[in-house]
Parts: sequence; structure tokens; C-alpha cells
Amino acid sequence: MLEPIFSVDLTATVIGGMAKTGTTLPLTLLDGHPDLVTFPEELRFFHMKADRRDAARAARKFLDNENTRRLASGKTDYSLTDYTAHGGTGFGSMDYSMFDWDLFERLIVDGFAAHSVPLSRFRVVIGAYLLAMGRTIPDGRLHFVCKAPHNERFARKWRRMLGPRGRFIQCTRDPMEHYLSLLNVARMYDHTPQTAGAFARTVRKRLRLWAIYPADQLFVLDYDKLTADTEAVMQQL
Repeated sequence: MLEPIFSVDLTATVIGGMAKTGTTLPLTLLDGHPDLVTFPEELRFFHMKADRRDAARAARKFLDNENTRRLASGKTDYSLTDYTAHGGTGFGSMDYSMFDWDLFERLIVDGFAAHSVPLSRFRVVIGAYLLAMGRTIPDGRLHFVCKAPHNERFARKWRRMLGPRGRFIQCTRDPMEHYLSLLNVARMYDHTPQTAGAFARTVRKRLRLWAIYPADQLFVLDYDKLTADTEAVMQQL
């Protein structure tokens, strides 16, 4: 079933940025674009070590991640009081309630077992998602969009895997607003908040990671500018 995905001319846009920098918003705005295939949940490919040698463990880790598991939940997973709620499963406007989790799971397990190369497994995820959505794998070209906070931590892996096929969006925002937002989340979940100094050091480390991406493949997305003038920024994007 997945054979056609390996002959598709694939390009992929990977959205990253620290938590609470607005990584969800560009995916929401791109969802439903006729020339794009957007993954409706956080795709934690390298977070979950989907590139590990042990195919069975790699598949299980990826499938058992709570973000991936939301695909099985239809539109019932979010509560209206949950700060992560985005109006139903997925971040955009498309309906994902028909998603065939059993098919997706089987294709991921079998596909990871058959393929050890990270790019091939990435293609497996894309193909499995399309088929589980009841869609066909297109002939010719496919542009895939996915997001997960902190993707820049794996910048070297993303660059090595995608090469010229990769496009990278790094989200940022006003540092004071960003820090206050993180404090609110920590308070909400009764976590120990990060100190301002530690926050500043983390931001500086992440900025250095951006340099790993080729400049002509990187788009730095300012959340504050995006919310202030959405149309103009989206035209640039």
C-alpha cells in the first residue's frame, strides 16, 4: 500500500520553536491549503527517536506518544477548558474524526520494519497518514508540513535527512511575552517556573541552533508580527 510514497517528489516544511512561541498558529493557517499536506498533530519524529535501529521499538515509541495517539481520538480528545484546545483534533479546520487508527498503526509498524533509513520512515509516516485519512498518495509532487515545539534541538538530523527537500520555519516572539506565557503554563500545571536567567540562556542556545539550517531554507516567523498583520506575513511565508 505504501509503495507509491517512495517515488513521490517530496519536499517538507518543518515548523519549530520553543514552547509558547506560536508554533501552532502557522500550521493552523496552512492547514487546508490545496497544495499542502499538513499533519494535524505534533509530529515528534526525532523526539520519539523514530530513526532508531530497533524498528519495533521505534514504531511503538512513535505510536504511543500522546500527540500521535490523538489521531485515534476523533474530536473528543480536547476539553473546552484545556489551554491546548484547538477546536477539535488537529490544529486546523479540517475534520480528522474519520481517521483509521488501526490502518495507520499497522502501516507504521510494517513500514518501520521494512525501512531503516530515516527519510524512508518519514515517508512511511506521511503515506500512512494519507491512507488512514482515506486519501490517495499523489503522483508526482507532495509538499508536507509538520510541527512540534523544540524541533530545532534536532536541526542537524532534520537537515541531514531532508537536505534540499527541507524548508524550516522557526517561530519566535517578544521575549517578555514569551517568558510570561511560560510562567502562566508553569502555574497552571503547578510546575517550578524557569528563572529569567535560565530562560535567557535557553533562548541564546536555541538561536545558535537556527544557524544549522541553510539560510535559503529558513524562514524566521515572528509571532507578534503574524498576529498583527496575518495576511502580509502569510504572503511572505
